[in-house]
Amino acid sequence: MRLSYSVNLIFELSNSQSRLPYANVPVAEPIEDRTLKPLTMRFLIPAIGGCNCGRLRYRITREPLTAYICHCHLCQKRTGSAFSMSVVCRVDSFHLEKGEPVNTFRILANGSKNYSSVCADCHSRLCTRQDGSPTINVRAGTLDDTSRIRPVGQIWTSSAQPWAIMQEDGILSYSKQPDDFRPFIEAWKAAYQA
Repeated sequence: MRLSYSVNLIFELSNSQSRLPYANVPVAEPIEDRTLKPLTMRFLIPAIGGCNCGRLRYRITREPLTAYICHCHLCQKRTGSAFSMSVVCRVDSFHLEKGEPVNTFRILANGSKNYSSVCADCHSRLCTRQDGSPTINVRAGTLDDTSRIRPVGQIWTSSAQPWAIMQEDGILSYSKQPDDFRPFIEAWKAAYQA
């Protein structure tokens, strides 16, 4: 009887926009491309991380180049969340210390391949690397200590969930894919060395 009441209540709420407490909340418009005042942070090296089950473990031995959030629909689908956060490192600074990932790939719009390293057991995606790139994008959530990393930018805000757009000062924001990531690298250097 109680279950039936709960199901009916959920059905009634889902069919009545006027009863939903958030039905009339205005949707935020994506913010314009911008640069605001600098952030400050410290990223400790070496940084250690791994997959959810512990089968794969890695170490980052040099300071990352940058960190950013991607709000594109593909990242939303691939993560099952509102965005993906990447820590961009030089390939030679990322060292897999335990386990062997499954490597998958997808074809990008320009025809190149983007490889993902995934745990075969828990399916955590540790990192991605575009074919021939000198950098690797480590998924920030796979770090053991995520408290010391803050993104300096966000991309694809035009497809972001309105509540997920970072609006704090110092965040570079782009409505689409930027042609040049040098501002992200410079913002990271400024934030890290402040």
